[in-house]
Amino acid sequence: MRPSPQPKAPCALRIRGLPGEGCYDWPMRNLPRRLLPAFLALGLLAVPTFSAPSRAVRKQILDAIRPEAARQAGQPVLIRVDRLNLDHDWAILVGELVTVAGGDLDWSKARGCQLDLDKMLWAVVHRTGSTWRIEQLEICACEPPYWYLGDKPLDWPCGVYDSLSDGAGGDLATKCRLQRGKP
Repeated sequence: MRPSPQPKAPCALRIRGLPGEGCYDWPMRNLPRRLLPAFLALGLLAVPTFSAPSRAVRKQILDAIRPEAARQAGQPVLIRVDRLNLDHDWAILVGELVTVAGGDLDWSKARGCQLDLDKMLWAVVHRTGSTWRIEQLEICACEPPYWYLGDKPLDWPCGVYDSLSDGAGGDLATKCRLQRGKP
């Protein structure tokens, strides 16, 4: 009696016209295990060089911006943060101002704001020692101020430009790194 043939394992990749019936399963069987280190290495390389601010640093930045924003708005304000990028001792905040109760501001009290246009908060702050100081502040920007940064030298650390684009859709952090000769 002949022993019954063993069932063949399913073929992961079959290429017709090649020797060995064109079944190549050896690379596929171990593919996840072989590629995992490569994917991890790529993921580590893609990690940005800046960090998200801690709660304490975030509070310091907001506390530095709020008094001047309230003065310009002509009323007490809270800051609703859409984006807060920090790199070294520089930070860019994009958000909006709201009342202490969380509602819409009375923009007629604000200086230089056009009532019928959108309002965006834009702030650039710099830390000297332990104190954050405002370098730029716009409380009622009708267009994102960062749209107009792409044509100028990007002077701040590149991490503060993360996820911001110029008016043409170009990534400002990438442009910053290219200006400095870093990939």
